[in-house]
Amino acid sequence: MAIRNVPRETTLTMKVAVSGEEREGDFTFRRPTLADRARIGGTATRLSGGANEVAVSRAAAQVMAELLVCVKRDDDGKPMWPDWFDFDKMDDEDTAALFAVYGEFAKWRDTFRAGRPTGTLASGETGKPPAA
Repeated sequence: MAIRNVPRETTLTMKVAVSGEEREGDFTFRRPTLADRARIGGTATRLSGGANEVAVSRAAAQVMAELLVCVKRDDDGKPMWPDWFDFDKMDDEDTAALFAVYGEFAKWRDTFRAGRPTGTLASGETGKPPAA
């Protein structure tokens, strides 16, 4: 199957609540390559410490991994997303922001990924936190 006329990168402007404050910013992502798909799994395992924690932690690690691997980086290697979108500074309350950004990225990614329902991770998960 040939993929035609699909941009290899995109910039999405998003509004999300982080640390109780509504924030807006631009997020630039690139289309994942085959090598990226392999790196995502390893990155998710590293982020979760290989632990088999609660489902939301595994899902969050998978989402963070895909975003970290697929974000476009500037010449200094810095992710091209707002400084306030920093996983090391986000709390459990910010999980909704993480999944909101991932959801928009996944919609764009799915424009060139055939055969997988919109918003699903490579692992088959939905990228949404499990119901409490």
